Amino acid sequence: MREREREREREKEISIIIPVFNEENNIKIIADRILQQLNNEDIEIIFIDDGSTDGTLQAIRSIATSSAIRYVSFSRNFGHQNAIKAGFDFASGSCIITMDGDLQHPIEILPKMISLWRHGFDIVHSIREPSTDQSFFKKRSSSLFYKIFSLCTSVPLQSGMADFRLVDRKVAEVCKNIKGEVFFWRGFIPWLGFQQTFINYKPAKRNTGSSKYNLKKMLNLAWNGISSFSTLPIRLASLLGTIGLIITFAYSIYIIWIKISGITIPGWSSVMLLLIFLGSINLIILGILGDYIGKIFLNSTGKPAYILKELNFSNTNKKRDIK
Repeated sequence: MREREREREREKEISIIIPVFNEENNIKIIADRILQQLNNEDIEIIFIDDGSTDGTLQAIRSIATSSAIRYVSFSRNFGHQNAIKAGFDFASGSCIITMDGDLQHPIEILPKMISLWRHGFDIVHSIREPSTDQSFFKKRSSSLFYKIFSLCTSVPLQSGMADFRLVDRKVAEVCKNIKGEVFFWRGFIPWLGFQQTFINYKPAKRNTGSSKYNLKKMLNLAWNGISSFSTLPIRLASLLGTIGLIITFAYSIYIIWIKISGITIPGWSSVMLLLIFLGSINLIILGILGDYIGKIFLNSTGKPAYILKELNFSNTNKKRDIK
C-alpha cells in the first residue's frame, strides 16, 4: 500500500526533461521560470546531468527541495541524445516535454504545446525560426543537413526541428523500449507516426555559457541521423565502385590500344593518378561499410546507453496505463 502511494506521488501529468552539461548558472533560472509559467499544472522537472564538470550538479541539488524538481546524474558524459533517452526512462508524466537548459527554448510556449496535446495531438514539434544570432555557416550547414536528410530518407523532418517537443505517454513508451547506443530522436520520433503538429518559435539568446555542440559533434549527429534511417550511403558507395570500375575498364582499353600502336607510355604519372583514384574510392566504400557494421556491433554489445551516478527519487517508473 505504501509503495503504491509513493508511486502515485511520483506520477505527474506533465514531465519536463532538461538535459544539461555545464549549465550551472542556468539551473535555478530555468526551473523558476517553468514553475511560474506552469504554476497551475501538475508537473515534474527532471534535470539530466550529463556528466558536468562544473557546479551544475550542486546547483540542481540546491533547488531539488520539492517533488517537482528531480534529477538524474550520469557517471560521465554520454551525450545529449542519451540524456534524452534517460528522460524517457524516468519520466512519469502523461505527456513529456524535452527542452535544452540554455534558455534558448522559450518557456512561454509550453502552455500552447500542452493545449495542443490536450486537443488530441500525440506529438507537438517545435520549429526554430531563423535567428540573427546564428552564424552564416551554422544556418547554411543546418539547412543543408535537413535537405540531405529528406533526400536520403522518407522521414518528414522539417528545417528547424530539433529536440524541443512534447510527446504523449504512448509515444514515450515506444522511446523507452528502444535499445542501443546510437539515438537520433529528431528523426525517430517523426518517423513513428501518430497525430503530429508543429509550432514555430523564435529562439531566445543564451543566458550564460556557450554552445556545447561544436563542429565535430554536429557532424557526428548529422551522420548518425542519416545512417540510422537510410541505406543510401551504401548505395552511393556501390555507385562509386561501379564508376571506378568503368573508368578502370576504359583506361585498360586505352593502355592496350597505345601498346598495340607502339606508342611509348609517357611514364608513371597517369598510372599513379588512376591508382590514387581507385584507392580513394575503395577507402570511402570501406569507411561507409565499416560505419554501418560498427553501429551493428555497438548495438549488439548490450552496453547501457548511460550509467547512473546519482538520482534523488525512487526508480519505480513502471509502465503506466496508456489511454
